[in-house]
Amino acid sequence: MPSKLHLKRTPVEQAQHDLRKAARAARRAARSGEDYPSSAKRRRRHSRDSASDDPGPSHSGMHESEYEDIRRRVEEARFREKMFGALEDDERLDSVEARLNDFAHVPQRWRTAGSGAGANANAGEGDDGIDPRYMEDEEYAEWIRAGIHKRKYAAQHEEAARQKTLFDAAKQEAARLQRAQEEARQRRRRERALRRTDDVRAAYEARWRVLLAPPGDTDTDAQEMRFADVPWPVLPQASTMTGLEGALRVEHLTEAAIAAFLFPADAGVDVKAKGRETLLRFHPDKFEGRVMRRVRTEEQDLVREGVGAVVRAVNALMVRGGSS
Repeated sequence: MPSKLHLKRTPVEQAQHDLRKAARAARRAARSGEDYPSSAKRRRRHSRDSASDDPGPSHSGMHESEYEDIRRRVEEARFREKMFGALEDDERLDSVEARLNDFAHVPQRWRTAGSGAGANANAGEGDDGIDPRYMEDEEYAEWIRAGIHKRKYAAQHEEAARQKTLFDAAKQEAARLQRAQEEARQRRRRERALRRTDDVRAAYEARWRVLLAPPGDTDTDAQEMRFADVPWPVLPQASTMTGLEGALRVEHLTEAAIAAFLFPADAGVDVKAKGRETLLRFHPDKFEGRVMRRVRTEEQDLVREGVGAVVRAVNALMVRGGSS
C-alpha cells in the first residue's frame, strides 16, 4: 500500500501542533511529579530550602512560559490569517464593485431589449459613441430622457428608422439615375461633336475640290470670297456655327488648332501625306493663282497672312510628327 501523504502544515496548524505538544509535555511532567515518594518530595523540598536565596525557575514556570509563548504565536498566526482573508475579500469586493459600477449609470429598465449580457459590448455608451460617465449633467439628463422616449415609443422609432432607410435608398437611386442621365448627355454631346467634326472635314474637302476645279464660264465665286469663306484647316469656333460674319480670325490658325483638325489622334492619319497635301493647297504661289483671284480685294492681305500662318504651322507639325 502506498505510504500516507504528509502535507505541509500551515502556520496556524503548526502553531496549534506545538501548543498541543507543549500541553502534553506539561501534563506528563505533572503526572510524573505526583508519582514520586514522599521521602523524595521531602528531600527535594529540603534541598530547595537549603539552596540559595535566588532559586532558578521551576519546571512548571518554564512550561507555563513556553505555553504562553506558543499561545501568543498561535493568536498572532490566526490574526495574520484573518487579515489576509479580509484583504482577499476586499479585493474581490473591489473587483465586483468595479464591474458593477461600469453599468451603474445605465439602469436596466432603460436598456433596450438587445442590450442583455453579450448582446453588444457598448451597452454603456450613448448612440453617438460617448460614454455617459464623461457627460455633463445636462447632457446625461438629456441622454436619459432620449432613452426613455425611445423605449416608450419604440414602434414609432422603428417606423421612422425604416422610413429613413427607404428615403436614403430612394435618394441614392435618384442620384444614380441622375449620374446615368448626365453620362448619357455627355455621351450624346461627344457623339454630336464627332459627327459635327466629320461634317466639317467633309465640307473642307468638298470646298477644296470646288476651288481646285478648272474655272468655267459660270464662276459664281469671282471676287465674292471673304476670309471666313476660305476652307481653313481648323475646326469652326462656336461663334462661326451661328453664322456670324468675321468670327474666324488669323489668331485662330494656331498649331494646336490645325493639328486637331488635320491629325486627330484617334484617326490614324498619315502625317507626311496629309501635311504635303495641305502644303500644296496653301502654297503661296499656287494659292495666289487658284484661290486669291476669288477673294475680295479688301480681304486679300488678311488671307495672305492666314496662308502664311497655315504653312508655318504645318511645317512645324510635320517636323514633330503631327503633335502640337
